[in-house]
Amino acid sequence: MSFEPADVFWIEDAETFAVLGDPKRLELLEAFYKPRSVSEAAEILGVPRTRLYHHVKLLEESGMIKVAETRRAGAMTEKIYRVAAKAYRPSKEFLASAAPRQQAEAMLSALLGATRADFVRSVDEGVATLAEGENGRQVALSRGFLRLTHERLVDFIKELEAVFDRFHDEDAEEDPETMRVAVLNVVYPSSRQI
Repeated sequence: MSFEPADVFWIEDAETFAVLGDPKRLELLEAFYKPRSVSEAAEILGVPRTRLYHHVKLLEESGMIKVAETRRAGAMTEKIYRVAAKAYRPSKEFLASAAPRQQAEAMLSALLGATRADFVRSVDEGVATLAEGENGRQVALSRGFLRLTHERLVDFIKELEAVFDRFHDEDAEEDPETMRVAVLNVVYPSSRQI
């Protein structure tokens, strides 16, 4: 019953976006990028598996994760979950139907909540450091403003996407010399008048 995730899961409504509003669910999506049981995901996230069943149920009901296979675990049958897609994006229908503020809050609460939780955990565990000069563990944080024409903004976004594509290497997953690096990229015309 194994399957390969789709390239994109199109989020059709605010309720489905709300499922992603909890950082723990985004962490679970990341854990289920590879087929895993709830127990295996709990071990990765460092929480008791009993704290994850509610989140797993919501992700499964929304279609964001699927049962990839089942296996025997003692006298019980254990479900192995996998993400339904490699990326989760709002559909054109959702973007056309939801109020702009609702769209923005749904997307950012999901992204920023999970990023915050992962970042704090990485610093706590010493995987990442805020100190300068610690090779391979240093964090790059920035917030800035650019003045761009519409055309240059489009070019800038395309160039960022090309950088992501150039550095993404699925074969590196199995290489013990590589590390997983989280990247948050938010580019938007600012309401700030500075």
